Amino acid sequence: MRGYQQAVHTLSLDSDPDLVRQGLHDAAAAEEQALSMLGGEDLPTALFAGNNLITAGVLRALRRRSGDPIALVGFDDFALADLVDPPVTVIAVDAEALGHRAAERLFARLSGHGGPPETEVLPTRLMVRGSGEVKACSRW
Repeated sequence: MRGYQQAVHTLSLDSDPDLVRQGLHDAAAAEEQALSMLGGEDLPTALFAGNNLITAGVLRALRRRSGDPIALVGFDDFALADLVDPPVTVIAVDAEALGHRAAERLFARLSGHGGPPETEVLPTRLMVRGSGEVKACSRW
């Protein structure tokens, strides 16, 4: 969310709260919200999904519509993402490293480590597969 807000600010764009849908907990809710965004006259050119379940719902919505292609990037890789047509571009996170680091921090707290909450950023990598480039999305 902060990345989106920073990009809007950096590019001097108007922020539109209707473009952000939060609190979606499953693929069906994501599909419903994506369809509502794709049903208007002022269509988005790209969608970003915050996790792999949301990405699945957005994929279903994109398959159900026709018209101009819309780019899609998801956060967190998922099985078969490379086999969808076009393959889904994702920001991949190392789930094992994330879980390991979270467990370390939890056990440190349980052992009495005090102090204020800390933020730690783990590396991610962009896996470009084609769905994030509008021209590559002719199949949607």
